[in-house]
Amino acid sequence: MTERSDETPAGFADDRSTTQSGCEGAAHAPWQTLSHLPAGQRCRIHTVGGSGIMRRRLMDLGIFPDAEITLLRVAPLNDPIEIRVGNSFVSLRRSEADLIEAVAL
Repeated sequence: MTERSDETPAGFADDRSTTQSGCEGAAHAPWQTLSHLPAGQRCRIHTVGGSGIMRRRLMDLGIFPDAEITLLRVAPLNDPIEIRVGNSFVSLRRSEADLIEAVAL
């Protein structure tokens, strides 16, 4: 029977015992998804995720990097949310809001 070692076959240390949880790494990021911001929060869009027609549609609505938006309201069952982009009011599904990363102002 072989003894378990903290070294991998290539000689690198195995850091599984010192890995961080996903929450700790996320706390250091200055941005978060739009669906996790509280109502009334002003923010600046960092990135717009997604691909194809969904990303194009979000950008056509004025949701693009460096745009300032305000999260106005969240529906009672947390879906949809209402945001203000410029002088327009836009309702987004929670799944669409998860594609947008923003920095709180």
